[in-house]
Amino acid sequence: GGWGATRDQQKFLRDSISNLYQMLMQLRSSTDAGPDESFRRRSSLTSLLFDALQKDCHLHLCVHLPSSIPAPLYTQTLKPAIRLVSSCQNVRVQPMPRPAIVDLSFNGHGHGRVGNTLEEENRRRDEMEFMKVTFQAMMKMSNGQREALMSCKRCVVDVLKCVGEDGGVTSVEEVGDVRGKVARALERIGEWRKRAMRVEEVSMQSEELMQRLAAAHGRGDRLEEKNQGLLEVLSARDTEVSELKGKVEKYESLLHEVSQETSAARQQIGDLTSQLEEAEGQLTSFQAITHKLEAAKVRADEQKAADRHLLAQREKQLKALEGDLNRALEELEESRTAAAFWEMQLVSQYPPNTLPYGAPSLASHHRHTTSSSGTSLRAARNTKKPSTQLQAKAPQPSSTKKPPRQPQPPQQPPAFSAFRDHGTPSSNA
Repeated sequence: GGWGATRDQQKFLRDSISNLYQMLMQLRSSTDAGPDESFRRRSSLTSLLFDALQKDCHLHLCVHLPSSIPAPLYTQTLKPAIRLVSSCQNVRVQPMPRPAIVDLSFNGHGHGRVGNTLEEENRRRDEMEFMKVTFQAMMKMSNGQREALMSCKRCVVDVLKCVGEDGGVTSVEEVGDVRGKVARALERIGEWRKRAMRVEEVSMQSEELMQRLAAAHGRGDRLEEKNQGLLEVLSARDTEVSELKGKVEKYESLLHEVSQETSAARQQIGDLTSQLEEAEGQLTSFQAITHKLEAAKVRADEQKAADRHLLAQREKQLKALEGDLNRALEELEESRTAAAFWEMQLVSQYPPNTLPYGAPSLASHHRHTTSSSGTSLRAARNTKKPSTQLQAKAPQPSSTKKPPRQPQPPQQPPAFSAFRDHGTPSSNA
C-alpha cells in the first residue's frame, strides 16, 4: 500500500504472480505436447528462460518495465528481485539506475518492429507485464523451487540499461541487439539439445543396471531364506517372552503381597514407635524420680552421719556425766561417813534425849536422809541409759577433775564448840 500503486494495480500484481507460477509449472511438465500458439506468443521469453536453464547455457535477459510502475514500486519490488537473482551462483546482474521503459515487440519468431499501433502496444504491454511478474514470482518461490530454477552453473542474467521515459527506445539498434542476444541463446539451446543424444547411452547403462538389479533380486531371495530362519528364531523368542511375561505377572502378584505386608509392617512399626516414645517418656520420669531418690538417700546418709557424730558426742558427754556422778557418789559416801562419825560423837557426848537444838531424833533423821539419798542416786545411776536422740545440749563436764579426797578425821563443828563455850543450848538456838 505504501508503494504508490493503486488497489487495482496491487490486485493485478497478485493475480499475475499466481497465474505465472501455474504457467511455469505447466511449461516444465509439457515436454511432449507443446502449448498452443497464443500461449507461446505470450510466454515466449519465459519458455526461452526455462529452456536455457534446462540446457545449462548462457542467457542474456532484458528486463522489461511497463510505464505504469511507479518509482516506489520499483525500489521496493524490483531491486530486491534483482538482488535475489544476483545472490545465485555464477549470476551477473547489471542493475538499472532508475525505472526505465523498454519498447520491444516480440512475436515468437525472433522478428519484430517498433510501432505505435494498438496491436503492437497491447503485445508490448503483455510482454513487459509478463516479465515483471516473472521477477515477482521468483520472489514468492520457496528456496527449493528457486534453487531448481537457478541451478544453471553458467547462467548469466544481464539487466540491460535502458533509457527513455516516453514509452519508446533510444534507437532501433538496441532492440536488434536484444534480439540478437536471444538468437544466440537459441543457437546455444540447439547445441545443448544435441547433447540429449547421450540419453540413449544412459539408457544402455540402465539395462546394465537392470541386470545388476536381477542379481540383487537373487541375493534378496537368499536373504529372504535367512529372514525365514530369523522369523523362526523370533517365534521361539516370542514364546520365551510369553513365559517371561507369566513369570513377571507372578512376580507382580508376589510384589503386591509383599507391598501389603510391608504396609502392615510399617503400621506395626509406627505403633511400636509410639509405644517406644511412651516408654521413653516413662523412663524419663522414672529417671527423674531415681535422681530424686538418690538425692534423698544422699541427704539421709549425710543426716545419719551427722546423727552418728552427735550420738558419739552425747555418749562422750554421758560418760563424762557418769564420771561426775561417780565422784559425787564418792563425795556423798564420804559425807555419810563424816555424818556417822559426828553422830557418834554427838551420841557419845550427850545422853539420850538431851541433844542440842531441841531435836532428840536428829540422828535418826540424819540416817534416814542419807540412806534415802544414797539409794536414790544408786538407782538413778543403775537405771540411766544413753539416749540415741538428745535434743537439749547437756552441760559440758568440767575440764579439770577433782582428785578423790582422802578421809580426814572429823572436826568439831563450830556450833558444838560454841555450845560448849556458852554452856546452854537455848542461847545458841
